[in-house]
Amino acid sequence: MSDCSPANRERELGLDRRETENDQNRIAEIWYGTHNNGTSTILDNNLGSILLSSKLKEYNIEIKFMLKILMIEKPLSIQVHPVKTQAMALNSIDPKNFPDPNSKAEICIAISDKFYLMCGLRDDKSLNLFEHTPLYEYDIGVLTPFFLNCIKLEKYGSAFIPPGTPHSYVSGDCIEILENSDNVIRGGLTPKHKDINLFIKNIQFTEIIVNKKSNSQNNLFCHSLVNNHCHDYFKIYQINAVCGLPVALDKSLFKENRLFFLLCCDGSANVKLDNDFSLNLKHGDCFCLIDYKPMEIMSTSGKCSIILAF
Repeated sequence: MSDCSPANRERELGLDRRETENDQNRIAEIWYGTHNNGTSTILDNNLGSILLSSKLKEYNIEIKFMLKILMIEKPLSIQVHPVKTQAMALNSIDPKNFPDPNSKAEICIAISDKFYLMCGLRDDKSLNLFEHTPLYEYDIGVLTPFFLNCIKLEKYGSAFIPPGTPHSYVSGDCIEILENSDNVIRGGLTPKHKDINLFIKNIQFTEIIVNKKSNSQNNLFCHSLVNNHCHDYFKIYQINAVCGLPVALDKSLFKENRLFFLLCCDGSANVKLDNDFSLNLKHGDCFCLIDYKPMEIMSTSGKCSIILAF
């Protein structure tokens, strides 16, 4: 198990650039993974700080997902990610704007008390509108609340967003797990390039899965898109523990020869592996584990919540 340090980003997260320049501690986006634009580093016992991608080569492991923490103050762009077949076609025609042949499904889990997003086409006639501000003047994206579901998640509520689903994260903090892909088609709420016709063409009428609240039990959020040739690219598991009651994770949930991230979201905990190795996690810590080892998690605070992503 290794301490994992993220790549920090300020890309397209709605933070006011002037505010960011005046406060060096403001971070819009944190990445965990091996993406070319922001790979994580780990603390290796023998080599010190090294790139996570370099370590994984030793084990012949490729991770096909990214884990992110997003801190959103202003709505992100209205966007859609192409399904696998369309991604392959776009990549062959326009590799500059669609640099890979991959689809991109994603799951977001709220970690602030309230998290707002727009996701999926409406099936009713109720209306919502953002306050009109100069930020969105003359941007067709201001009309999207007429057509998309406007959703509020409470803390640890979640939403699964399949490829082809128009969406925008509006405000709040969340953990996001998603397939490794840079294929984005934007339709509004951004100064970046928009392609409305392509945006509409790639919309799929796919069911979105939303859990507005979390229960006190452990939650497993799964993703498997058989029709798009994306078999179990990622899973994310929320572990809730209270002091004095250890949580033992069932090995049947996991596959061997994979990378696992342990991210402490609330409280603190002790993680004990089957080889008598133990690790203390505090709020904000992230560790990576190569290959599965049975583990037991014990809260060392009143309550703790840990995200296990793999």
